[in-house]
Amino acid sequence: MKNKSGFTLIELIVVIAILGVLALILVPNFMGYLQDAKKTTATSNARAAYSIATAECAKGQTSTAGSTTAAKIKDVVDNDYPSAKVVCNDDAKCTVITSVEVTSSGITATATKGAVTVNGESA
Repeated sequence: MKNKSGFTLIELIVVIAILGVLALILVPNFMGYLQDAKKTTATSNARAAYSIATAECAKGQTSTAGSTTAAKIKDVVDNDYPSAKVVCNDDAKCTVITSVEVTSSGITATATKGAVTVNGESA
């Protein structure tokens, strides 16, 4: 008598079906985690850029050379966060940072004194 070894076609189809169901469940969950990670990164970058901008603003206010210009603050922030946009209360002299907006991976985070918003929603 011959000894047959291997899997039948039915067994292979069942295994492929099980793998397909698992993929349908896991891929959307993974994509959700990926989006959450991008939002967290954008939030962190916006807070850091805001801190840098306010620190540079504070340095300028205490300097004997006069007030820090908005352009200098934007240059300092741009070194670490090239996509950052600093909004000041006055374009010539930046004595108060209104907000800092950072865009990365298609997500825009805006940091203000009290809060951070990500794509328009509070973070």
